[in-house]
Amino acid sequence: MRNVRRATAFRLLAAAMLAPGAVAAQVVSCRAQVGAARAALYVNQCLAITTATHPPCNADNACEVIGQHIQYMCARDPHAPIWCQAYRTTAVPNPPPPMPRTAQPGFDCARASSPVDREICAPGNDELAKDDRLMTQRYRRRLAQSPDPARLRAAQLAFLRDRERCGAPEPGRKSTDVALDHCVAVLTHYRIDALTRAWRDSSAWRADGPPPPCEASFGDDGWDGIAVAPAAATVSFTWFDIREAVLEPTDKVAFDVDGTVFPGRLEADGDGQPYAVSADRQLIAAIAHANLLRVRRNGKVIFRADLGGFAASYAKALSCAGMAK
Repeated sequence: MRNVRRATAFRLLAAAMLAPGAVAAQVVSCRAQVGAARAALYVNQCLAITTATHPPCNADNACEVIGQHIQYMCARDPHAPIWCQAYRTTAVPNPPPPMPRTAQPGFDCARASSPVDREICAPGNDELAKDDRLMTQRYRRRLAQSPDPARLRAAQLAFLRDRERCGAPEPGRKSTDVALDHCVAVLTHYRIDALTRAWRDSSAWRADGPPPPCEASFGDDGWDGIAVAPAAATVSFTWFDIREAVLEPTDKVAFDVDGTVFPGRLEADGDGQPYAVSADRQLIAAIAHANLLRVRRNGKVIFRADLGGFAASYAKALSCAGMAK
C-alpha cells in the first residue's frame, strides 16, 4: 500500500527512540515522576499528535521519552494544534498545556457512559467527535427518506453494538488508547460510507484505484480493505495504520457473513505485516450475496462493511477469472 514506506520510517523512528541506551536501564515512569493525572495529559497529547507505528505514548515510560516524541511530531506537523507551541523550547512543559474539546459528537457527552462514548468525548479527540456527528447527521437524513425505516434502525443499532465492542477486552492482548481510537474511527468511517451510498449502487468500494484483474475489492482509501479473488479462491483482509499494526501473529481471526462465521488464518506480506486470509469457497460464495460482512479479531469486530452493490463487482471478477456460469 502507498503508506507502507511512510509507516516503516515511523516504525524505525519509534524503535530508535526506545533502543537500549536511549533511556536509562532503570526507568522511572512518568506516572511516578509527575502523578497519574499529569502523566495522562502527556499520554493523551502524545496519542493525539503521533503517527508512529509503536509510539512511546505510555505512562510507564519516562516523561522525557513521551515529551521528546511529542516535540518531534509537533515540529513536523504543518497542522499542529495550538498546544504544540509549549513544546518548542522544552520536551516536557510544566504543566502540560490543556487540550480543549471543541467538536461535539452526535450525542450528549453529559450522558456518555460506555468506554467508547467517553473516548469520543475525551479532550483531544475532536476527529472522533466530528466523525460521529457526521455519521449521526447522515443516519437521520437517510431515516427521514428511507422506505424501510425499521430496517435502517436495525442496521444502525447493529453498527452501534459493533462499535461498542471496540472497548471490549481481548484475551491475551493489552488494550491501548491507540487501538481503541483506530477501531472507533474505522467502524465509524465505514458507517458514514454505507449511509452515504445508495443501496442500489453498483460499484464496490475501492482502495487505491482499480483492483487487480479478476479481483473484487473494497476498502478505506488504501488503509484497510477486503479483496476477493475467485480464481485463487481466497478472501484476504488487511488492517493497516501507520500508528499501529493492529493484527498480531497470535491473534485469531474470522470472517462473519450475515452471522455465519468462517475461521481465517494470519499470513505476512512482503513487509512482514500480518493480514487475514481464508480459502474457504463457501465464504467466497457467501460474500457475493451477503448484506453485512464483519471481520473479527479474537471475537471482537474490527471491520464491518454493508455490502450494497458488491454483488455486481463480484460478478465482474468471476467473469474476468473465467468462472462465471
